[in-house]
Amino acid sequence: MRRIEAVTAVAAERFVQARFSLLSSLQELLKQPKDLTKAVQQLLKDKATLSKAVAAYEAQQVQETIAHLKNNVQTRNGIQTLVAQVTLPQAAALKQVALALQQVGAPYVVILAAEVQGKPHIVVTLAEDLANTWPHNAQSIVKELAKPIKGGGGGSATFATAGGEDVAGLGEVCALAERMLQECNHAL
Repeated sequence: MRRIEAVTAVAAERFVQARFSLLSSLQELLKQPKDLTKAVQQLLKDKATLSKAVAAYEAQQVQETIAHLKNNVQTRNGIQTLVAQVTLPQAAALKQVALALQQVGAPYVVILAAEVQGKPHIVVTLAEDLANTWPHNAQSIVKELAKPIKGGGGGSATFATAGGEDVAGLGEVCALAERMLQECNHAL
């Protein structure tokens, strides 16, 4: 069954005027192209090209961040440790960096804090043996670290994330992370 809608009289006139107004606005926005359809198609093509370039740049930024952070890993009490505040374009990139840094060697603990699109984010990942023997696991660490950014988080014992509202608290997150790591190391 098909449904047919019709617009008549004054409503039809308003409908046509609205369409003409929309077309005029588009023509004006696009600097009066001769062929509006081709102009819009070109915009979509340009957008796709730029999106690919941005994705490539972001991927490069992630790889450079990973390489830089690998050089900053410290061995503390036999544990590969990294606490850092980083700059990344997306929360997914922050997770990607944290997961890549798990390769630094076991046992490991990685705590990253970042401002992503104006919001604070935290990622905590640690080796399974540490999650089982330390007084804190990734989930309990991230919940504690989320307090200075006025946020919350969760995850598993070996990988957890948090987000919040207060970007100004990111510096405190790193300092708190260092204190928590010292507490965990002394518990061993």
